[in-house]
Amino acid sequence: ALCGGVASDQHGAVGPVAGHVLSKPSRSNPNGRGLDPGSSINFGATPVGSAGTATVVFSNVSTGLGVITGITVTGAAFKSAGVPLLPYSVYPNQTLQIQIGYQPSGVAADTGQLVVSFDGSPSVTVGLQGKGIAFAYQVTQSGSTAPFSA
Repeated sequence: ALCGGVASDQHGAVGPVAGHVLSKPSRSNPNGRGLDPGSSINFGATPVGSAGTATVVFSNVSTGLGVITGITVTGAAFKSAGVPLLPYSVYPNQTLQIQIGYQPSGVAADTGQLVVSFDGSPSVTVGLQGKGIAFAYQVTQSGSTAPFSA
């Protein structure tokens, strides 16, 4: 089974589908948690002119060869990086990492999709979400930090 996951402290992702398990590692759960198909990687509020990134990790946890036949990112504010020439073979106990970037061009909500196709299995679609904001700042008092955004 070829598995995928989103390795990020601040973004959501997708989960089990036909032998492909997408999960999201976090500080509290470094092995990740399964996320449901149709859910989203949420970049949250991101100031216009800055960017957010999520790392997607595909791991082959089986004894056979896993083949990724397609990786597509849609939505004008979202871009992929590190996508190899496809189809791409992931050997047993090996991984493939790609990045999904979010860079809002204006103050608005942005949506897109990450679609991953596998040889011999259904494609997996993950929503991409982010919200461009005008600015963000933090106020610190007596050693505590409180984030604000507008």
